[in-house]
Amino acid sequence: MTNCSQVKIIIAGLLSATPASAEVDYNAIGKKAYAQWDCAAYAALTEDYQQAGLKLFETGYEKLFVFVEAWRAEKLNKNNTSEVPVGVTWNLISGPSADFSIGYMWAQFLEEADKKTWDEEIQGSHDELKTLQAVKAVSAFREKNCELILE
Repeated sequence: MTNCSQVKIIIAGLLSATPASAEVDYNAIGKKAYAQWDCAAYAALTEDYQQAGLKLFETGYEKLFVFVEAWRAEKLNKNNTSEVPVGVTWNLISGPSADFSIGYMWAQFLEEADKKTWDEEIQGSHDELKTLQAVKAVSAFREKNCELILE
């Protein structure tokens, strides 16, 4: 079974477990997914947090899949997404599949983490700058309390 199939089964189970009258909380989904992927992007720049980053990526992916599918089905509106960070809403793009849109979004998260941790003003070799970037990424991961949002 592929990862995509597993995610769809999990999502179907989650959605079917909710009462028909209950509305999906897209604000909560968007906020949690944003926090998880923000942390996962910083973790990707480190050696210390690779495993935590992978788990954050996977759980964020599951939530973003639900979010993007709802967007594609035109279920999102100003009311049910008013609290979703712009890092999610501004990066919604059309494409052939939800995975295409999510892949673009992940690239934006990585680029943002890279920009915030790379220091072009410091003189040094590429390896020294990469080491400094990793230190900054570890610091950001800790400051954001990313381990607290692991599921």
